[in-house]
Amino acid sequence: MEKYKLVQSSVGDIVFKRRKQLKLSQEQLAVRAVLSVTHISKIENGVNFVVSGINSLLRGFNKV
Repeated sequence: MEKYKLVQSSVGDIVFKRRKQLKLSQEQLAVRAVLSVTHISKIENGVNFVVSGINSLLRGFNKV
């Protein structure tokens, strides 16, 4: 379980840093990724999220 939490935290850090590099707000990324702002926030904060959300997020980054 600890490894899973570490992965979530690491993914969240990567997403946060990439979003900041692209100068996107959580709202802007949410629109591009077709996810809710709450989902973006949960991912960035390492809270429980699903792989499908990550796939949508990656598509959102590619729309920049």
